[in-house]
Amino acid sequence: MVSTAASKKSKTLFTLDSPYTQVKWPAILLEDQTTILDMLCGLLSPIGDRRARHIFPSKGKRKKKRKRGHECTDKDEWSVSSKPEVLKDALPAPPDIQRHVTIGFNATTKYLEDLDKRLNAARGRRHGSQEDTANDSNVVTLDRSETETYMPLAAVFVPHSDQHAMLYAHIPLLAKMTSSAFTTVPSTRLVVLSKGAEQRLGSALAIPRVGVIGLSRDAPESTALMEFVRQRVPEIEIPWLDEIAAGSYLPVKIDEIESSAPIEQKRKDNVS
Repeated sequence: MVSTAASKKSKTLFTLDSPYTQVKWPAILLEDQTTILDMLCGLLSPIGDRRARHIFPSKGKRKKKRKRGHECTDKDEWSVSSKPEVLKDALPAPPDIQRHVTIGFNATTKYLEDLDKRLNAARGRRHGSQEDTANDSNVVTLDRSETETYMPLAAVFVPHSDQHAMLYAHIPLLAKMTSSAFTTVPSTRLVVLSKGAEQRLGSALAIPRVGVIGLSRDAPESTALMEFVRQRVPEIEIPWLDEIAAGSYLPVKIDEIESSAPIEQKRKDNVS
């Protein structure tokens, strides 16, 4: 009988990789992740309470109309009630916290991208000034009125998943670049939550699922949460930014991967 090792053929595969140091997501203890998730759900619960009591999900009419080729309106997705004219006036105002959070992957990414564009525009207006030349090129000196307009996020919360490093690869860089432009406020923290966080956040917000939550630095009732986060979550590190700034040449990185595949046995046809 042929051994297992002998029945497999070894092969070396070569792949190209970036020579720059990869971004490592901040490491957080599991118990700290649980505590942060509990505090975050409590902070977001007023949004979910209002939605659960006064906003009712669609019954699927929008999907049916789309199949028939009819146009669908926003009322098909969310409605105040079956009789909007009755409860619309009684709908309470959104809680204060709702104006200080970005809910979802797209909303959080758009906020960070828009902020980065505004900061780049501010850098362009100040390009060549003596003050900016002496400082870090990423730092923007803003007056008080501009600080209210350019609002960096205090934290970005990402539920853990097997694909989070690939799916959310752009978030660490955007969060780092936007917060490093401000020297007078704490840097944005990137918080990876424990498994099951997506379902808990969805329950707290009364929506089926949620991927990413962004929290602004002036969010009401968030002091205790952010103090705990800043104590337990390290700052975002992007090593390759420093490597690029050094201006030294880095050769292409070639990875070697040992692979093995079973050897196909040649069959001998029986000749009658």
